[in-house]
Amino acid sequence: MTEPTPAAWPPPPGWPVGMASSQAPPRVPGTVQAAAIVTWVCCALTALLTLFFLLMTAFVDSIVFPQFGSAISVEIVLVVVGTAALSIAMCALSSWFAWQVWRRREWARILLAVCSGLALVFSVLPLGPHTTWVAPGSVAVLVLLFLPQSNDWFRAA
Repeated sequence: MTEPTPAAWPPPPGWPVGMASSQAPPRVPGTVQAAAIVTWVCCALTALLTLFFLLMTAFVDSIVFPQFGSAISVEIVLVVVGTAALSIAMCALSSWFAWQVWRRREWARILLAVCSGLALVFSVLPLGPHTTWVAPGSVAVLVLLFLPQSNDWFRAA
């Protein structure tokens, strides 16, 4: 039995119907690649810092908070854990949007831009240590997603 020729295979998902198998898939522009990579790096750093913050809060709670009432301690723990959960959820969502942007989804580009804008606002307002990478990373992602090369690539989809 003979092997089927590559032209007889069905095209991979995402390829336009009728595209010759000898053609390469559309190349992701460097601006889109950079936006996705910056998103993933910033999200990883933020998630790590959030987990570190949770550990430090637990340590401080065991030393400092016994001097306060238990009601205050419970409220503080709820706020800290809720904020950490929201932060990690936003990191996961932004990372998924970055993956979808890499796969040339226009809706993901818009939602990643919204997430980056929110990250910028919420990193600059409290001016914490995370501001040093979240603010520049958010601005970089916003700019990279809407440069002419990125616009042309998404428009051609």
